[in-house]
Amino acid sequence: MKNIFNYICVTLFLLCLPGCSKNGLNSAEVDVFMKLNFSLKENNMVLNYINNESIEKLEERASSFIHFKPVVEVVNKSRKASENFLRFMDDLNEEIIEVSGGCYSKKEAVESEKPFLNGYPKGVCNTKIPRQILWEGEDPQADSIDHKLMELKKYYLLLFNGLWDNNEIKNSSFSDIAKRDSLLGELEGILTASCTDNIKESGIVPDNLSVAAIMALFRKIQNDILRSEAAFMAFINKQIDKESKNHKYLMLDMPQRSLIKKGTSYNSEIRLVKYVNPQEGDLSVSVNGKQLPIFEGQAYYECKPGSTGTKKFTAELSIRNILTGKLETLKTDFKYEVLHNE
Repeated sequence: MKNIFNYICVTLFLLCLPGCSKNGLNSAEVDVFMKLNFSLKENNMVLNYINNESIEKLEERASSFIHFKPVVEVVNKSRKASENFLRFMDDLNEEIIEVSGGCYSKKEAVESEKPFLNGYPKGVCNTKIPRQILWEGEDPQADSIDHKLMELKKYYLLLFNGLWDNNEIKNSSFSDIAKRDSLLGELEGILTASCTDNIKESGIVPDNLSVAAIMALFRKIQNDILRSEAAFMAFINKQIDKESKNHKYLMLDMPQRSLIKKGTSYNSEIRLVKYVNPQEGDLSVSVNGKQLPIFEGQAYYECKPGSTGTKKFTAELSIRNILTGKLETLKTDFKYEVLHNE
């Protein structure tokens, strides 16, 4: 609800109350913009924390499923690109504040008989400075913001598209080229919905934007960038979730001996193992040349020995390596004891 309230406020006040009173500083009008600016700043800090936490969780997951390490690299690159954009907006904000005369100290605000200005830019109601920096001159920064917004979206899509390069991520959506275009289209739609509007197409009138209004606008743009980054990470995590669900856990009882006498100790190791629920054709198991049925990554063997004593059988397993995509074969001999039926 807080996000929705912030966006309603930004829309209403940037378009309807962009300047300060003509008769001088109005504490109510200035406070609306500055409090909105601070509220969005706090919201951005929360989003930034959430995005960093998402990366940490992804890195932790990739430590278990190492074939997803290229995904971590992609997300870290997107994080760096977003941080560069956020830093650019911060620098632009600082430039506008500096050109407007810096910020009021507590002493200056009291001496001006307007204590509410403490910490606010001295040119808080100035509309000339934003116009000069953003829309006039040889290098209007509004054009730079719009260009960077467009390039960031393209970069996200380029990074995502690169996950199919060289077929590095075996046995996943990123190894199936047929899925690439549909997933790219889905991601583009998500990014378009979360990205901010182009400044030139937003309907903002340059002549009416005060320094206070610009500061709130810049925070909103940063908020949208962080939301786009969060949407990008969530989309990638969604694809990984589909793959990691194929990896399951099983607890095994591994006794030192499979047959003991009454009065003796039963010694066993209890182990937790991770196994793969592979796609059809990626796993086959046979015993003495006979194929076994497989259910959820486990093969089931049953036989009825016709005599007592030590029995042996040879199991052969073929599985597709998730890193190389090649079938690898393992062969192991097992034995068990058959007793007289008393």
